[in-house]
Amino acid sequence: DALPHGDEPVLAGDRIVGYVDLEEPGLRYFTFLREPLATCASRFQYQLDHRGKRGLVFEEWIGRDWVRNAQTRRIGGTEDPADALRVIERREMFVGLAERFDESMVLLKALRAPDLDLSYVPVNVARRSDLAKELLADPRSRALLEEANRADLELYRQVREEVYPRLQREFGPALEEAVAAFRDGGRRGFNRWNLARYGVKQRLLFRPLVRLSRARAAGRPVEGAHGGG
Repeated sequence: DALPHGDEPVLAGDRIVGYVDLEEPGLRYFTFLREPLATCASRFQYQLDHRGKRGLVFEEWIGRDWVRNAQTRRIGGTEDPADALRVIERREMFVGLAERFDESMVLLKALRAPDLDLSYVPVNVARRSDLAKELLADPRSRALLEEANRADLELYRQVREEVYPRLQREFGPALEEAVAAFRDGGRRGFNRWNLARYGVKQRLLFRPLVRLSRARAAGRPVEGAHGGG
């Protein structure tokens, strides 16, 4: 995700990547990592529950190229965690941890985006996670998950042990107190109308602007750059 300064729009989504994307002045990048094995198992369950792919076989799905080391490739463009870490350092990318979401949000606001409204509500929460848990508990499927996410596991380890602790130290000793205060009241006040309005802006304005920026960088014209879709 990309977070511009001030009141400028936030560009977010799966197509915003760290390694070749937007180079607008003042643009700041941030992302959140989740434990790779749980993430991958959940993605498979999502394919069955929300994409209607009931006949999908795990052993076939886990071998597909786009499934493997998805977090590392999204950030660095390769399956080498060193490339992802270089992009994180070069862009001064904020990297939060999904399992420490509230703390990561407090760090993001304090260290990178002081004008950020931190109020939120969970959305797109899985209705069930039984299949993902079964995949993680079974030694054979877990071994396949580990093989398909070796780079993600290494990136996650280095972020958890080195990158994220630097952010905690940068904030200082009052972090735990700040997180507690955020949980007591800072998450309230989320406006669902803003979420709906953002969805409209994302479709009609932000996505065309992303296409236009990429086209300019590539030196090619874009049809419908100012239209919806």
